[in-house]
Amino acid sequence: MFSARGGHGVARSAFAEYQRSRSVVLGDEPTPDLVVVAVDTNRSTFAAARKSAEDATDATIVNRLVAAAPDPHIERWYLADPPSLRKIVGRAPELGHQKCERRHSQRLLSETLDRGHYPAGRYDDVGFAPRLVKEMDLHRAGRNDHSLRAFVRRAREVLRGTIGEPGSE
Repeated sequence: MFSARGGHGVARSAFAEYQRSRSVVLGDEPTPDLVVVAVDTNRSTFAAARKSAEDATDATIVNRLVAAAPDPHIERWYLADPPSLRKIVGRAPELGHQKCERRHSQRLLSETLDRGHYPAGRYDDVGFAPRLVKEMDLHRAGRNDHSLRAFVRRAREVLRGTIGEPGSE
């Protein structure tokens, strides 16, 4: 598993390094069942982020690619299922009008966490995220956020396609 933090350039470099090392180190190892490339769209579009990820992906694994491209930012995905967020942090967000500015989503998430029973401080350590994801109703969240819906749909397609294929065990 490769992971990178620090923006699109760092993510792109880490993904290129993963693909290089995979071909050199792993050789004839089976193709991964799923390859997730995650970047915020940052005022681009989900389609543009997905195309950029596809263009950067080697042909041997492009059919396993799933773009996780929150539109416009990851905070929107955290806010996409208010009942689950309420259950995990003790407070539902007061959504109102959805703005695309990152600060708006950050502020809304931060206020929700501060008013709930999540420990005070910066939320970007995302300690609540694994619990939230386990609790989320992805169907409901997908109805609230098109980029999350597209991610879940594509992940399901790819995983369903690997069932029964050689090397998918």
